[in-house]
Amino acid sequence: MSKNYISVRTEYAKASEVVGEIGHSMRIFPDNENVIDTELSKNNVYKCFGMGEKGPLGEVGAPIPQTRNILQRRFNEKYEEMKHQRKKMIGNETLMLESVMAFSVDQFNKVYWDNKEQFHECVENFLQEIKTKHGVEPLGWALHLDEGKKENGEIVLNPHIHLFYMNWDYDKKVAPYRKMKKRDFSQMQDIAGLCFSDFGFRRGVKKSNKKHLKKNEWIEKVQQEQVEQNQKLIRENQDLSQENAELKDNNKDLLEQSITLNAQVRELEHKNAELVKKNRKLEKGIEITKNAFKSLVDWAFKAVRDEARALELNRLVRDYKALRTDKQKDYVYGQIEKMEEITKKPKEVRSRLKPKLRP
Repeated sequence: MSKNYISVRTEYAKASEVVGEIGHSMRIFPDNENVIDTELSKNNVYKCFGMGEKGPLGEVGAPIPQTRNILQRRFNEKYEEMKHQRKKMIGNETLMLESVMAFSVDQFNKVYWDNKEQFHECVENFLQEIKTKHGVEPLGWALHLDEGKKENGEIVLNPHIHLFYMNWDYDKKVAPYRKMKKRDFSQMQDIAGLCFSDFGFRRGVKKSNKKHLKKNEWIEKVQQEQVEQNQKLIRENQDLSQENAELKDNNKDLLEQSITLNAQVRELEHKNAELVKKNRKLEKGIEITKNAFKSLVDWAFKAVRDEARALELNRLVRDYKALRTDKQKDYVYGQIEKMEEITKKPKEVRSRLKPKLRP
């Protein structure tokens, strides 16, 4: 069931039932089995049309005896007026219509207590719309806030309004109820949904095959549906609590796993830092080794070159000694000087040639 519904059920009252219906709705009887707590009855609201100090709309919240007298007197006056308009009265015929308008308790508690006057205006607008649509004459209404059921030690209210109409169109001089069809009563719920839409209410779901219950049966059914809805919400809340507990356990396990993983990550990070440090040392050693090897290779090549050049010098010196002409000796001497510059060892060469070489 929706949490913001509004629904309307309408029944007729024969001439012999009018006093009893008014007595129940106006809380005239000392004992009422529907009242869950008599202290809550002070929150009820009663309204009669046409005979109050405020003009044609009457009084709101008048004392119960006075209200009851006004409503009964109002019915009596309209009944006498109807008899003057009708040619013939039938015995125990339908004289009054009574609608019961029920509200979702969650939405009602949310909007009613701070907006009572505006809410009451919506009730009267609804009655005027019904009069315009069907011709029935509004007599008054009673808002009951003292009925409901106890559930888990708490009171679950069933806020609803009893609305009374005279079953007579004083302009057309006909009894409207005879011509009203099932669709007309369904339209009354549509009108209720529109009149109270500003307060967040919407009409109940249409069910064309739904059995039309008696008023008390219907109120009891609405209360039972509210109890079932609350029980459903309790079960859902219990399921959610269980899921929440399971999630907490899972979260605890995940937290422990996260702590373990973080510790492992820190250990791996430490090992990685050590490996990086060792790797840098190895890279440095490799670089040193590479440089040393390169120096060694360079030295080896240089040594080989120096040795080759030394051999060449020795050959030139031997050739010089074997020369006969000065021209040949000058050429070879020039080659020896160039080789001395290359090998950077002029003293060593000169010492070997000594006086045999030119000064």
